[in-house]
Amino acid sequence: MHTEPIHSVSEALPQANERVIVITPEFRCLGYLDLQGLWHDFYDNSRVENVIGWAVV
Repeated sequence: MHTEPIHSVSEALPQANERVIVITPEFRCLGYLDLQGLWHDFYDNSRVENVIGWAVV
C-alpha cells in the first residue's frame, strides 16, 4: 500500500493548476491552486477557503 504524504500549506505548495487533494478542517476535495495563489474545487471551480494542507492525487 502506497500513500502520498500530506503537505502543510506553510511548508510547500503544489505547482499552479496541478490537481491535488485539498484539505480543510471540514472536508477534503479534488482541487488546485491557481496562478494567483487561490485554491479552487476542481469540479466547479468554486473557491476553497481555510486550506490547511494538500496531497498528491
